[in-house]
Amino acid sequence: MGLKKINIFFLYLATFVISSSLLMVEIVSTRATKIALGYDFQFVILSFALVGIGLGAIVVYFKWEKISRDLGKNLARFSLLYTALLLLPFLIIHYANFYPTFLITVSFFLSSFLVYTVAGIILASIFREHSKDISVIYAIIFIGSAFGALASILLLQAFGTQVSILLILMFSTLAILAF
Repeated sequence: MGLKKINIFFLYLATFVISSSLLMVEIVSTRATKIALGYDFQFVILSFALVGIGLGAIVVYFKWEKISRDLGKNLARFSLLYTALLLLPFLIIHYANFYPTFLITVSFFLSSFLVYTVAGIILASIFREHSKDISVIYAIIFIGSAFGALASILLLQAFGTQVSILLILMFSTLAILAF
């Protein structure tokens, strides 16, 4: 429906950006939790990422009729929401250094979960609408993830956590522009 109007190059670009920025956020989140909350919580990030992305796919499955009505605009809206939410967990974790409470820890993990859920909605919508090109989309996601893993390590070494977060945020805006 809506994706037929989107240039295939821009669709693939948005898929690459979402998958790479998602893995970058996951790696930077792991480092941030290790610093702010200690070693006990760093492995929770991976669990929330998997469950959040899966929940996003479940949302697409049950709400496909509503999402697919104007898919191009809805993907742009979800990409905007994804980009806007990227900064929230890191703002929360910043205050964990000053006010280490259970509420801040829970808020960090819930906001991270929300980021992964929105990303799951975007990727599942692309898969659902463009299922005939599923092998190409998978390849782009794997290439994007590899790029994200390498880029996050290089960004963390070169700029540290805070600047890396801002650069990832700027990079993720490309997905909004692609839709």
